[in-house]
Amino acid sequence: MDIIHMSYLVNIVKCNYNLSEASKRIHVTQSALSQFIANFEEREGFILFKRKNNRLVGLTEGGEVIYRYAQQVLSTYEEMMLKARQVVSKQEITVKIGVPSLFQKIYFSALFPKIMLSFPTIKVELIEEDVDKIRSLLLANEIDIALLMEPVELNPVVYQQVKVHTSFLSPFMSLKHPLIKKRLLRWKDLADYKLGVLEESRNLNQQVAEYVHEWTEEPAMTQQSWEDLVQLTSESEMIALLPDLINRYVRRGLVRKVKLKDPIDFTLSACRLHKEKYSVEEEYVFKQILNHFDSFNTIKRR
Repeated sequence: MDIIHMSYLVNIVKCNYNLSEASKRIHVTQSALSQFIANFEEREGFILFKRKNNRLVGLTEGGEVIYRYAQQVLSTYEEMMLKARQVVSKQEITVKIGVPSLFQKIYFSALFPKIMLSFPTIKVELIEEDVDKIRSLLLANEIDIALLMEPVELNPVVYQQVKVHTSFLSPFMSLKHPLIKKRLLRWKDLADYKLGVLEESRNLNQQVAEYVHEWTEEPAMTQQSWEDLVQLTSESEMIALLPDLINRYVRRGLVRKVKLKDPIDFTLSACRLHKEKYSVEEEYVFKQILNHFDSFNTIKRR
């Protein structure tokens, strides 16, 4: 098994054994992944994956061993190539990344500084804008990588698009809110209160309006900053609808997240222009973004 085949194996596992998702993530055909599995199992004489109804559902004991070693080898290989480039060339390489302001602090506050600290020849230039502006920058070839909410509205023949994270909007409210003791809210429960949403998440806001339209036509209040929205919510009976992971960053005792039946999902995708060959630095940063989202149980549904 060579480096490429190890990458196949690791990405199949990271995509929850979904060959279609794995093929999109590493930009190979699904048949190439199927052929890799079949050739390996025939050549080595043991089974890598557990199967159910002709679908991959997990790793066998032998597969688990190979997967663990493959992860270590791939990590060492990437570090080796970057360290070698640092020795050969002292030139700083800039990788420009567009990230919606909404998600920068939630998902990326530590990742990019860590990359630049580990590899000083990589300079990550972060562009925080709304989703439409980031898409425009990618189309104009002014950034290398874009983090976009689905639908990304890009031509998949021209742009690689990897779904990296699926989450949902949760209601946040003050500790004195009349609904705070309810264990499970429904959309009709929210209709009697002012709703707060983030200005830049227009697609999500439209869905919010559609969900509560049956009970109220009052538009939601919009704010540019989720911190401001949380502060307003803590001081009133307004209910803020925010990405679930914001709960990690909200000061305890300020507001509380409450479970909502049938919440609105959103999916983030990492996108970049298809190229015949990427620089080692750009490829490393792109893979670090994908690996970073794996820590948030990426693509896997709640």
